Parts: sequence; structure tokens; C-alpha cells
Amino acid sequence: MEDLWDEVVIVHRGRVVLAGEVDELEHRGQGVVVVDLEAGVDARAVLAAAERVAPLTHFSRELPLLSELFRQAVAG
Repeated sequence: MEDLWDEVVIVHRGRVVLAGEVDELEHRGQGVVVVDLEAGVDARAVLAAAERVAPLTHFSRELPLLSELFRQAVAG
């Protein structure tokens, strides 16, 4: 949707809750950081280090898709 409009207005329950240029609004929001760890890296240690820098609101583990495992297997 970001490619369709330069400006947006978000209405919730009949009230404007957010309005402005898409680029400006995107930079106002919370960012998401994705960290891809190599096999054997202690994810808990990485999490602890990140928490020392800033409070975290979400942490999850995403398993690779079968297609990604295939690509990794045949690339090596």
C-alpha cells in the first residue's frame, strides 16, 4: 500500500488517529530488527546484549522454510 499513496489518514471509530505523509509516518513508528544467527550462536546471549541497549517488546524464533534449507544444502 505504501507504493500507492503519498499521504494517508487513518480513522478509528470515526476519529482521525493518524495522518501525514507515508515516509514521515513510517519513520515515527517502532522499528523491527531481524537478526539472522549462525548455527551454534547462543540466542540468549544475543538477547541479553540487546536488552542492555534498549527495552525489547517482542522476541521470537523463526524456523527456516524447507525451500531455504534446500537452497543452503545445494549451495554448499
